[in-house]
Amino acid sequence: MRSMWKYLNQNDRHLLLTGSRGAGKSTLMRQLAGWQGGADGILTQAVRQPDGNAMEVQLRRMGQEETCIIGRGGPQGMQPVEAGFARGAELLRQCREECAGLLIIDEIGFLEQQQAEFLEEIWH
Repeated sequence: MRSMWKYLNQNDRHLLLTGSRGAGKSTLMRQLAGWQGGADGILTQAVRQPDGNAMEVQLRRMGQEETCIIGRGGPQGMQPVEAGFARGAELLRQCREECAGLLIIDEIGFLEQQQAEFLEEIWH
């Protein structure tokens, strides 16, 4: 894994991890961040009901406790929360400005794809 990181870092590559829910993608990203000093990023977490359905989706900057809610479940399914995405875009902007190493975004899901300001920060 360390040699892969060295290759990715030296060649300025992007890394895309895919997998089913619970496969360990976010865990792997946190491990990569731990191996590389100066890594920062945004993590996504679904808060679930006992039946497994998502009640809300939160974003959090790595190493910080503050979360912002970007989606809430309801009768029409998961709906984006505009104010949460505005805060998420701000957190992402801060990461980009302050990060000296690897910038991690653990998910770009259907909610994120609906938010132009957030996407602009990702692809900036």
